[in-house]
Amino acid sequence: MVAPRRTTPYRCQSRPIDDLGGSIRNPAHFIPNHCQPTIVNNLCRTDYKKRIMHTLNDCFGNCVRLTDERLLHIREHPEMDDMNTEIESVLQNPQLVRLSRSDKSVRLFYRFYAQTIVGSKWLCVVVKYTDIDAFIITAYLTDKPKAGEELWLIK
Repeated sequence: MVAPRRTTPYRCQSRPIDDLGGSIRNPAHFIPNHCQPTIVNNLCRTDYKKRIMHTLNDCFGNCVRLTDERLLHIREHPEMDDMNTEIESVLQNPQLVRLSRSDKSVRLFYRFYAQTIVGSKWLCVVVKYTDIDAFIITAYLTDKPKAGEELWLIK
């Protein structure tokens, strides 16, 4: 017998999640498949007991958090797999920092690399700033920096 199809999509964020990855009221079988633990680069995404958080400094003197979850997200892209050490370098010594046009609390840190595994590219590290916190959202390689107000420029 085939189970009936669910007509509404699952929403992971709407369910309270405990430290072990399951619903507080129900075990993990209520979590949809795309939220189940997955292995990426020999690390388990939902291994909360081994959560690692790196604290980096940006060129403005702010402490910026990089969680293992965000690092795994960045490393899911094959071209970014060998760029881990460059993320900190871009934050501390960017060639260009721009304010995001879509979110004024987000800054885009750029540095140009002449040789990456996909050719000459800019490495962009995206950082969200709040009143009490700053954290890396993502990092990616791009052909050119996005438009936005320049906060830092080295010629």
